[in-house]
Amino acid sequence: MRRRRTIAGLLAVGAMLAALPACQIKYRYEVEPAGTAPRYSYAAGGFIRYDGYDDVAGDMEIASVDYRRPGSETVLRLTGVIHIGDPEYYRVLQQQCLDTADVVLFEGVKFVDAAGRPIQPDTQQGADLGAMYTALGRLLGLGFQKDGIDYEREHFVHCDVTVGPGDPLHQQVDPAQIRQAIRLLRPLVSLKDLFAAGPEGRRTEDAIKHFMVTAMMMQIDAMTDDEARRALEDRFGGGGTPPALRGRAARAAEALRRAGGLGGLGMPPAMREQVLERRNAYVLERLRERLAAADPARPQTIAVFYGAAHMPGIAAALMAEGWQPVRTVWLRAWSMNSRGGEVVAAVEGDPSARPRPAGTEPGGPRPPARRREPVLY
Repeated sequence: MRRRRTIAGLLAVGAMLAALPACQIKYRYEVEPAGTAPRYSYAAGGFIRYDGYDDVAGDMEIASVDYRRPGSETVLRLTGVIHIGDPEYYRVLQQQCLDTADVVLFEGVKFVDAAGRPIQPDTQQGADLGAMYTALGRLLGLGFQKDGIDYEREHFVHCDVTVGPGDPLHQQVDPAQIRQAIRLLRPLVSLKDLFAAGPEGRRTEDAIKHFMVTAMMMQIDAMTDDEARRALEDRFGGGGTPPALRGRAARAAEALRRAGGLGGLGMPPAMREQVLERRNAYVLERLRERLAAADPARPQTIAVFYGAAHMPGIAAALMAEGWQPVRTVWLRAWSMNSRGGEVVAAVEGDPSARPRPAGTEPGGPRPPARRREPVLY
């Protein structure tokens, strides 16, 4: 059966390329005349797009989409995100998509022990996903989402499941796999740093990112894991990678896949059901409760802030209930071709749908600050 894999699941290919300093990429601005239209590949139901191709790197963009329904003054904003990205991406994302909403419902599975006490990430039972994403970000020259987003804003509301021992989701997320991924990533980061020294360092990081995104697109187009890996090796010369590095990178990729990786496109069915579908159902139910209690004539913007892989399922459910997209903002999360330029890549849709500044509606204070609870996933 043909499977799709997350970006993190393609770490093996990226790590192989990190060991090949002669294997470099070009940027679109180096090979195309100014003004050339991008040629996008889409993923995650249209919430991720990439304008790189062959051995030419572009920018990976993530969408934030506003939805409206006839008879309601409420805007529902699905703001997708990737867990590691450019620091400037997170700053603009917060400023333009999250802080302009009245309420932000954000993700984060909380794990508790048999007594209901939160499991801390630095305990034997804890799953330190933050350390995993930090190490992966170092490999790619990127930052971690929780370092870039201020979750203490008073209008941020935690909206995700809490699970304990014996829960199917608790069983799907194996802390041992996460710890293994961290152990395997660290030497790969050191290896990348060795080869990335000097003026070509950033290009080396961009090469890894480009090949990871390219492989993901190949698999979304129905290639199997092995077919995509062979195609990339044939195209970019990865077949000469030392066997020891190949094995280490493959083990790191498998550990990341089992830990949940960066999203959900290639998760096994049981993990997909728990990590994506169950959590989508949870946030949709909380959203419906808010809508049922709200005055439809009162303007407000409710944002759902989850990983981009969650958004197609959430969007499909909303559209089945009469909500329609009216405005899309594309943000450059991995800015390779346009480094140093604007983070906002495009704004599409009805100009009149531009949201008003949050908190300006008559007599509508923001909700109280959320409780400060540990969020681990």
